[in-house]
Amino acid sequence: MKRTIVLLTDFGIQDSYVGVMKGVILTIQSDAHLVDLTHHIKPQNIVQAATVLKNSYKFFPAKTVFCCVVDPGVGTQRHPIIVKTKDYTFVGPDNGIFAPIIAEEEASIYTISNTKYFLEPVSQTFHGRDIFAPVAAHISKGVAVTKIGTRQKDHVTLNLPQPKVDKRRNCVIGQIVDIDRFGNLITNVKPDFLKDAFVIHLKKKVIDKLSVSYGDAPGGDLLAIIGSHGFLEFSVNQGSAEEVAKSKIGDTFKIDYKGRTGRGENSSHRKRPSKKTKPQSQAQEKKTGSLTPFDFYEEASRKKN
Repeated sequence: MKRTIVLLTDFGIQDSYVGVMKGVILTIQSDAHLVDLTHHIKPQNIVQAATVLKNSYKFFPAKTVFCCVVDPGVGTQRHPIIVKTKDYTFVGPDNGIFAPIIAEEEASIYTISNTKYFLEPVSQTFHGRDIFAPVAAHISKGVAVTKIGTRQKDHVTLNLPQPKVDKRRNCVIGQIVDIDRFGNLITNVKPDFLKDAFVIHLKKKVIDKLSVSYGDAPGGDLLAIIGSHGFLEFSVNQGSAEEVAKSKIGDTFKIDYKGRTGRGENSSHRKRPSKKTKPQSQAQEKKTGSLTPFDFYEEASRKKN
């Protein structure tokens, strides 16, 4: 039965590592359908790998096997694992790379323990070739995960960067979590944080509106847009936001909100309520208006907990 195996690594494509993993898989499962999700994760960047995987896996057909190797702990005591959900199977190291998926899916976790399904001898530096690739191939071929591993209760957790809300300063601090080959800066901020009027401060750049398309801005200008994964991105029409903004993964930026009450950087520009008009209470404001970005964050946090 032909099944899809998706590869995600930080190996790049300059060396032979990815090609060798594919050779191992095809030797075991000759009719496997191999898909390269990406091999350009920053070296050892587990957070970036987990983010890319979380944003991508649901676009694949049921029964897809994901073989993920971003493994700075290779050769140590960290467990090689299989994560089984209703529709997908994930093979890789227990270092947090699968934690976001485990958090949102009903999943069973197995420690890979049956050396029968390894490629011997096992290298201490290339478990992608000797453990993860052959195990993914055998699962794709129909071998039950219970024959390959034993159930484990715990797993390494990973907290993906979340926007930080500062109500006192009326702002949200977001973070760049990925950069694609076009130089688009992908963030962890959802559109709900951009419903009110805002000003974004990214390094020395300032953006005060959300574009609908790249063509909304003149060539070479930095713009903000909601990307295909449903998160805020910074882009440059016919250029690279990475170069224009001189930004990298992990950099933060600030979203200031216009017209919000409180002591913020722009508070001097806000109009004070007249003596004749009593300001609405917070409860009245929620009844008469839509949720603010801060209310959205609190509501999302309550649902998560």
